[in-house]
Amino acid sequence: FAIRSERFMYAYTVGLTGSEAVWAARRYRGHRTIPLRVMDDMEVAGVRPKGTTRQQT
Repeated sequence: FAIRSERFMYAYTVGLTGSEAVWAARRYRGHRTIPLRVMDDMEVAGVRPKGTTRQQT
């Protein structure tokens, strides 16, 4: 439970929406964290439109 929650918190910090965070958590469920290349993987999978960047924090 804790690792899954951590993945969602990280996804929100890098600027993912709720549905994108769900996709990323499922896609990387065997990983400890969601990798930074998640934006590129989402574009390839058609989840996120091309050219959309993550928000700067």
